[in-house]
Amino acid sequence: MLLCLYIYLLLLYYLYHRFNEITTHCEKVMLNNIVKKYFGIGIALAIVAALLFPYSAVKLHPLAVLFLFCLMVVTGITIDWPRMKIILKKPIAILFGNCIIYLIVPVIVFLLSKILLTTDQYIYGAVFAALTPAAIVAPFFTRLFKGNTELSFGILVSSMILSPLLIPIMLKLLLGDTVTMPTMLLAKDMLLLIPLPLLLGFSIKTFFAKISKIVYDNSPILNFVFLSLLIFILFGVSLQKVNLGYGGYSELGWLLLIFFVQDFGLILGARFVFWPRMPSADRTAIILSASMKNIAIAAGILLIYDPRAAIAPGIAFIVHAFLFTPWILKKLLK
Repeated sequence: MLLCLYIYLLLLYYLYHRFNEITTHCEKVMLNNIVKKYFGIGIALAIVAALLFPYSAVKLHPLAVLFLFCLMVVTGITIDWPRMKIILKKPIAILFGNCIIYLIVPVIVFLLSKILLTTDQYIYGAVFAALTPAAIVAPFFTRLFKGNTELSFGILVSSMILSPLLIPIMLKLLLGDTVTMPTMLLAKDMLLLIPLPLLLGFSIKTFFAKISKIVYDNSPILNFVFLSLLIFILFGVSLQKVNLGYGGYSELGWLLLIFFVQDFGLILGARFVFWPRMPSADRTAIILSASMKNIAIAAGILLIYDPRAAIAPGIAFIVHAFLFTPWILKKLLK
């Protein structure tokens, strides 16, 4: 494992220097923008690669947690921490956004899962994926669709800070004895994989300005690389370690439906749910921040303890491939 990690880091170092040698600043900006706008296509390509080369994904399985940790460190570096004051300016809107993330959406997913699914591990994975905090790309898409970027940022940061506390509690409340891992163990892992790398990212940003600038300038590409590797491992391991059978395949279809309801149902139904006087910019920020979830957290943790349950966030990634596509969102947000 250590040898694989060493080789991987050397490869990243080599690719970064080659990238700097062959590209100008304008080309880097253009590439970063392309990666942001077509993030969903990258997710789809990672899934296809896992289907074609599952054994390679299995070999990288021990590094899944490392990729998730690196993804969160990049998040910590790219977060504009001084903008945390938005939480004081719009506490009600941020609280409402977190209620959608940690209460309304998980309860809906739980009810649908109990009705449509029979495998406890799929139900557990689906609810875990529904409980994950807002994704780092949410403020980018919020800005793209003329929403309140600061509000989206506030929901992003607050939901990440709350996640190690609320996810274990909500899993226990909704699923009870069907939870496949102890609550305290889950809380410990979430503390190691969310606040710790975020704090490390904040420290790098504060004390190592040059490194921080390099990571920040290339953050879309780094997010793309780490997330794609995580998805590649997730699907490859699922193919190799899980025997689905006919009933299992039928449940995958129900999982796909559940996550389409989770992601797109929220966007389509928001116009009927949100109070009329809410500014459209705030409404856009809340909708996108609550629907774009950091499913990589659920996938990374479940890959360690229960690869079968990890299939659920894997299916959610397929739906996110559509959700992270701007031209689709443009149609839905009209």
